[in-house]
Amino acid sequence: MKIKSKTLHARNTALFLSLICGAAHAAQPGPASWADANKNMDYDTFMQAAKSSFPYATPDEYKSRVENDFTLKTCNATMDQPNAAQAAEIIKFEQARIQYPKEGKLAGDWQQGEKWAKGTTGGRIGFADADNPNLPSGSNCFACHVMIPGFPGGNMGPSLIGYGKRGQSPAILKYTYDHVYDSKSLVPCTIMPRYGGQGHLLTAEQVADIVALLTDPQSPVNQPEKTAAQ
Repeated sequence: MKIKSKTLHARNTALFLSLICGAAHAAQPGPASWADANKNMDYDTFMQAAKSSFPYATPDEYKSRVENDFTLKTCNATMDQPNAAQAAEIIKFEQARIQYPKEGKLAGDWQQGEKWAKGTTGGRIGFADADNPNLPSGSNCFACHVMIPGFPGGNMGPSLIGYGKRGQSPAILKYTYDHVYDSKSLVPCTIMPRYGGQGHLLTAEQVADIVALLTDPQSPVNQPEKTAAQ
């Protein structure tokens, strides 16, 4: 069954509010349904809940999490369903922020790429158990994708096993790089995060390493899947 984006948006918003407000309102009865949880939400309630969830964040850290840019404002206002004109503006805005490795090489070291893809560091700020800022950030790709045969992964996004069958042409490498660096430059309002650039998790070189992980024939992503008999 296909779930509409508007329904997912409402459910995700309600889930977010229930998670971050739960500790502060544990004594109060919870909403009877997703609809009830979302129905009474307004901007001030959301902002209060968001701010209380980052008690250890510096003002700049908090500000970076709640101030939306053009893309997020548009996606939020349209419930992730921009019209054609809005989608074109988002793509233009996002494509302008993509930066490429200084040496111009879009496919780096797949072994490093596997490290970044499995890494989960860098996304948590403001909490008592915040990530160590001295450690390199990872992209946690396996939370949403199955990528390596036999290695656990999520199902929020499509399987990437065998991605290298697309080849390693300049066009494929650029498409893959752009998608990892800034997926919204290709698919406006996609749920996939924008990983590359200032204020985001990955450097251009890290993105290139993940491109190599996806496209290099020697990468574990592109090895044959073993059957039970094997």
